[in-house]
Amino acid sequence: MPEVDVDRIFERSAVTLAPSERDDERNVRLIKEKRGALFEDIRNISLFFIIVICLLVLGGLCVKLVFFDKDATAETQKWAETVLTALASGGAAFLFGRALPSKK
Repeated sequence: MPEVDVDRIFERSAVTLAPSERDDERNVRLIKEKRGALFEDIRNISLFFIIVICLLVLGGLCVKLVFFDKDATAETQKWAETVLTALASGGAAFLFGRALPSKK
């Protein structure tokens, strides 16, 4: 069986590792990635504040029905108390909740 000298074959050729994109293409890609990350951050923060405002409005309505509206029916006051309890327990769990240990 004939032997093939691989070193002799590759000695005239050179292998170089170069990025597959030019510098201007890289800059454009990085700008697009930064813009996308900024858009996602703005969207997440906006959504958070919209949810907080909705929860505050719902809590204010329930407080009004439970404590200040004497014309509210007993059934209305009961569901308002239930919603206030859920908001209070969810808020406490959000603020003071602890992270569970990870299973390893």
